[in-house]
Amino acid sequence: MKFLILILTLIVSQTFAQIKVHKHLTIDDGLISNEVLSIVQDSKGYMWFATFKGISIWDGNNFKNIKKENGLTSSAVLNLLETSDSTMVINTFGKGIVTIKNNVFDTIDTEDGLTTNFVTKIRLLNDEPIIVSSAPQVLQNGKLKSFLAKPELINGPITDFIIDGDGTIYITSRNGFYVKTKDKETLYTTKDGLLTNITSFLKKDFNGNILIGSSLGLNKYNNGIISTLEFNGKPVNWTIADILCAKDGTNYYSGDNGLLIEKNGKVELLTIENGLLENPIFTLGEDKSGNIYLGYSRGGISIYTPEKFTNYEGEEFAANSILQYNNEFLLGTENGIAVLSDKSIKSITMKNGIISNYIRSITKKNNDIFIGTDAGLNILNKNKIISSIKTDKATQGIYDIEFSKFGDLVLSVRRQGITLISDQKNYQNPFITSFINTIDTTNKGNARGHGANVFLSKKNNNDKINGKIFNYINRSNGILSSWILDMLFTRDSTLVLGYHGSGVSFYKNGILKHFGKDEGLSNGIVQILLEDSENNLWIGTAQGGICIYKNGIIVDTLNVKKGLTSDDVRGIVQYSNNLFYVITDNGLNVITKKGNDFFIRQIKKEDRLNSNKCNRNALYVDNDKNLWIGTTKGVSIFNPKTDKPITEPPKVYITGLEVFNESFPLEKLKNSNRLNYDQNYLKFIYSGINLSAPKKTIYKYKLVGVDKDWVTSKENNVQYTSLEKGEYLFEVKAKNQWGYWSEPAQLAFVINPAWWETWWTRLMFVVTLGFLLWLAFQYRLNYLLKLERLRTKIASDLHDEVGSMLTQISLNVDFLSFTNDEKKKEEKSNFIRSKSKEIISIMNDIVWSIDSRNDNLESLVGRINNFAFDHCSQKDISLNFIKNIDNPNKPLKITFRQNIMLIAKEAINNAVKYSDCSELIVKIKNSKNGFELLIKDNGKGFDIENVRKGSGLKNMKMRAESINAKIDFTNENGFSVKVTKDKI
Repeated sequence: MKFLILILTLIVSQTFAQIKVHKHLTIDDGLISNEVLSIVQDSKGYMWFATFKGISIWDGNNFKNIKKENGLTSSAVLNLLETSDSTMVINTFGKGIVTIKNNVFDTIDTEDGLTTNFVTKIRLLNDEPIIVSSAPQVLQNGKLKSFLAKPELINGPITDFIIDGDGTIYITSRNGFYVKTKDKETLYTTKDGLLTNITSFLKKDFNGNILIGSSLGLNKYNNGIISTLEFNGKPVNWTIADILCAKDGTNYYSGDNGLLIEKNGKVELLTIENGLLENPIFTLGEDKSGNIYLGYSRGGISIYTPEKFTNYEGEEFAANSILQYNNEFLLGTENGIAVLSDKSIKSITMKNGIISNYIRSITKKNNDIFIGTDAGLNILNKNKIISSIKTDKATQGIYDIEFSKFGDLVLSVRRQGITLISDQKNYQNPFITSFINTIDTTNKGNARGHGANVFLSKKNNNDKINGKIFNYINRSNGILSSWILDMLFTRDSTLVLGYHGSGVSFYKNGILKHFGKDEGLSNGIVQILLEDSENNLWIGTAQGGICIYKNGIIVDTLNVKKGLTSDDVRGIVQYSNNLFYVITDNGLNVITKKGNDFFIRQIKKEDRLNSNKCNRNALYVDNDKNLWIGTTKGVSIFNPKTDKPITEPPKVYITGLEVFNESFPLEKLKNSNRLNYDQNYLKFIYSGINLSAPKKTIYKYKLVGVDKDWVTSKENNVQYTSLEKGEYLFEVKAKNQWGYWSEPAQLAFVINPAWWETWWTRLMFVVTLGFLLWLAFQYRLNYLLKLERLRTKIASDLHDEVGSMLTQISLNVDFLSFTNDEKKKEEKSNFIRSKSKEIISIMNDIVWSIDSRNDNLESLVGRINNFAFDHCSQKDISLNFIKNIDNPNKPLKITFRQNIMLIAKEAINNAVKYSDCSELIVKIKNSKNGFELLIKDNGKGFDIENVRKGSGLKNMKMRAESINAKIDFTNENGFSVKVTKDKI
């Protein structure tokens, strides 16, 4: 190796351009239109964007769009504002005013008293909307009243106004700027310093200045003096489209050429080179977190977080190491060194004399800058390379550069171990002599080092090169590996070595101690080391997060489970006593120590970081306490001073409800508080408004009656299935990135029981069952009563008819015992025989009538047929029996078949005994039209008048009436009896 002294030539590579605007919203994200005209945040936290195609409402993640078909009178919305009662007042293009409150739309136009439907703008004064047009009006309690009569000094319409707290009136118009105080009124024109007499709008900033926007720039008015906004020493002479006076006192001016930012007397211009989508900006807005919204006339929306992040994008800024030197910043990359100053970006490459473009480490001592590359070491001083030390080709670069308390230069050289470089006069200091003579008597070095990590350069200690003494530390001296990723001298001068795969080693005063996975280290690949203010050693690993080491043990481990973005830790700095910053391969971590606990907050690409993939050892705090983060996509500069805690938690709202995956009106449920039993498959949709970091909103929800405890989720919806009947309370709350939880939003509702589970259904069932039981009881009772009546009748019949006949038989039997007259004996015997047959017939009829097996039509027909046949055959009468029945098995009531049988017997018996007929017709017919019984003979007939005096026809009539049947007697060509009944 030899020293090279070269004059360093710095080559200008490009014009200085910082990316400060990182987030954008367009139609691709759901914005209704890229032509944005007005921006407002409502009291709930939602952002409202007025466009030429309607209104977009944004919760930080999703858009809800309002169009003409939803209730707007015009798709083009010029501007909007909100009153204290949450009424949104909307100025539409040429269609008057629209108000929205509780999702109810109302229209105010000329029919309601509006001077004109072409309203130029709306303002809020004392919580009352002021409608600016040819004749300004105020909207009070839903009614329009005249407001602010046009002063005589003004020609043409009033374009804008401000009424100050002391009553001073400021008005812009087409012929100047008008001011009216208690004492006088004045019209200021170009003669007084205005850029143009055609002034458009006004704003008052926090310094009391009245800001006057026009097509030719911006004027300021204060105590009668007109001044002009300047940038780079020249008046701003382009159109100012909007003015925003931010809560932090910064003034923002949008116009044709970009965004002008005025703060503390300085004016900055942001353009497309700083991240704007386009230079012309039409409107401005601010949310409660201080984010600034830029609305373009064609490009959508950009969101600017003031001073929080500045990015340099591109591989030329993908820093592996970072160093501030005087007023410049050196970024060591794989393409050389990028040198950033206030006005330009320069580069140092091999063309300028450095050994290699691949820079792995940069540090400084006094006025010298030490640059470790993959081919050796360069030392710069006052823009000159004063030394170059090449390493062997077998080595793979200098990973770290440290200095001992004796001034020795300590290099970690991959495949070689440690190189110690000392002055000749100081090369025998205790650190050097003890280190090169250290022997690992435990032989752990040989046991742990293996493979590619073990390469011992064949070098001699105490090499003298150009006045420097070189010594080499390798495994023979007890270190565990020749691949050392990071080194650290602690406050007590202990040298800590972080290996790629072998954990850490501690060296002091000739003693080398090792600490690895066997001793409790989470992972053997140690990428970064830090000693904190309490002398704890933070060990950042590639796969195990951060191990915090103290007094020989691991006292805590921070990893993904505890909130880190990744377990691949690539950089650690202590920013203040309890504040640490950690980079990983998945973003930046802000770690706040609270007692023995750690609160971890994540910052990622969506938070304006250049890339989530951060480079090892590329974390640096500059003299202004800004944090520099090297990533694979460039370097990000983060200002922790702007990273103030947001103590106000997100406002959380239940925004939607789905029943069986179909939208259900939320207001309907809130009003009725009830769902049907078959509406028990529910999806609740909610939103926590956290515009500063919407993707970091964490939710907890609970359905009282189902969930025993809160359930944590990152999703903004939850689904419940097969909910039982009962009362429920759904609760959801949201947490922001700072750990502040909101109060829960609640939705109470009842799932009604099924109709068969209601009390009135159960009561009706009980009543119905009771009624049916009562009917059954009554039926049974009636049956028993009928049966009892039948029994009584049978007993009566037996007593009357059979008893009488038995008495006659008994008397005739007694008579037989007292007479010897054979003729009389024969006569009495015949009488007894006849009466016995009648008794048998009566008994058969009774038994037949009460036998349930005979309760059908076929049995009745057969019984009548048999009776008629028996009687007709005794007198040689021809029987013509006709039956025409549809259903022979049709069941019959006992009373019906008994009475029909008795009527038939009476009629047949009369015909056989008294009609002297030769033919008897018996016809039985039954169909759906009814029942018919006809008994007709061809005999001599009856004298009906005389017959009616007898009991036979009366009995038949009585029996017919008892079964609700009709009976007819006809004495023509014989005698006929006809019984009919509609339904049996």
